[in-house]
Amino acid sequence: MIFTYVSGLKEDTSEIKVNELLDFAVNAAEKCLNEKRLDILEIISAHAEPKTITSAVDNISKLLDCPKSTVWMNVNFLKEMGLIKNGRGFPVKVTPMGMIILEKKLEDGKA
Repeated sequence: MIFTYVSGLKEDTSEIKVNELLDFAVNAAEKCLNEKRLDILEIISAHAEPKTITSAVDNISKLLDCPKSTVWMNVNFLKEMGLIKNGRGFPVKVTPMGMIILEKKLEDGKA
């Protein structure tokens, strides 16, 4: 699939492939993620049973031995980035983009 981007400033168009967009999104997300955020993402992805965001934050706080406020700040960041999602009465889970980031980090770690 190819997207056509038309700039309001130029008359020419350029084509952007989906893989190029995905690569850009992954690279941009990785620049914003520190080890703690990656750890939180990994812990959320490993939850065997569905957890509300509040119970997930409690669990992560204990596992990482850090204040809940720190976990909340990082969870909110991950949510704003679109790497995790939750809703009232729905469990927190890693989005497909979040899973791509985790898989890439695992691949990089093995190299």
